[in-house]
Amino acid sequence: MPIVKCSRNYYKRLKVDQLDNFAGEVEEGVYVNNPLLFPLPPLNQAAFHLLITTYDTTRAAYTGGGSLQKGAFDNAKAALLAGLDELADYVDEVANGLAATITDAGFAATKGTRSSAVKPAQPMNIFLKRGIALQLIAECPKITGVNSCLCIITQGAPLPVEIGITADGKLVLPNFGIGPGPVIAVIGFDFSEQRVKVFSNLTHDATYYVYFVYVNAAGVSPLSEPVSIVCW
Repeated sequence: MPIVKCSRNYYKRLKVDQLDNFAGEVEEGVYVNNPLLFPLPPLNQAAFHLLITTYDTTRAAYTGGGSLQKGAFDNAKAALLAGLDELADYVDEVANGLAATITDAGFAATKGTRSSAVKPAQPMNIFLKRGIALQLIAECPKITGVNSCLCIITQGAPLPVEIGITADGKLVLPNFGIGPGPVIAVIGFDFSEQRVKVFSNLTHDATYYVYFVYVNAAGVSPLSEPVSIVCW
């Protein structure tokens, strides 16, 4: 039985006045709601959004101007479908057959065999060292079945204990910046897939705290415990 994937037939059979709404749902699912789950899409959000707006503009011109505008509309529709195909290929790779991940991205899922992926455990044994001047290098262990290793770095204080990662990859910041508490001068993120993260142009004699998160088709791990070091 075939594995579950994004249904290309679903969006390619949509009516012309429905395709842009569907593409907007994909944009929100991939870029807005789940950036930790989909950290490296093949198109950046601005490029994909331009495909949608160009489709809308040429469709309106075709509706109002007739056959002379059809060629531009056909080209815009083909470009939007090609962009959806690129994102569908990427989401399929991340989802690894998990229908919930596909629908989180805004796509419809085909019928097939569910992936056996298991949500990753909390990262352990984080390694943090100094690089060249004003540079820190962080690394997490390699774990089988993990698609991405995401990293958070803070300066001056660790993250408050109330801050965490939800099961679908959203960073929870309850009452962030309100009321008394430690002053966190900087929050940085590295969404690349690599296990080794390099942070440069930091502050001399400042203490930095590093956290890792594992991501795979089944979900997002809890935040690791912080590892700290003074930058030189």
